[in-house]
Amino acid sequence: MAIKRNESMAKGLHRALLQQHPEDDSKCSPRPQDLIRLYDIILQLTLEDQEESCGIAPASWFRGRQSLPERDRPLKILVFEAYRCFFIAQSYALVKKWSEALVLHDSILKYADEVNSDAGTFKNSLKDLPDMQELITEVWSEKCSLQAAAILASG
Repeated sequence: MAIKRNESMAKGLHRALLQQHPEDDSKCSPRPQDLIRLYDIILQLTLEDQEESCGIAPASWFRGRQSLPERDRPLKILVFEAYRCFFIAQSYALVKKWSEALVLHDSILKYADEVNSDAGTFKNSLKDLPDMQELITEVWSEKCSLQAAAILASG
């Protein structure tokens, strides 16, 4: 129930962030950091739920984030990790750390490839998750903008 609530909050904040104007610096407007925190919570709850269902005692989130073997990580975790990386990349872009943001965008695309390669097997698992195609489109758009900004900043 908490995971669904946080997913719903993340979708709302993401929509609000997309509609936000760059000159809008009010304290009430959403920031990428807000979404990073939400996805951290979603991932923590999802990992604990997965570990409990596998019979593994839940590990502390920050002590052993990869406590499940990578091949056993469900698509849900990969999707949430991709979205979390996206908002971390946006945070880096806001402070003009272009190379860090670009590296994170490459990671997002790797997560997306992994999700898409497993998507045929787990089609039902993807229907309740955020849209990966939409994320891929946003990532490519951001990546082009970041590369252009990096070139302009270096020149």
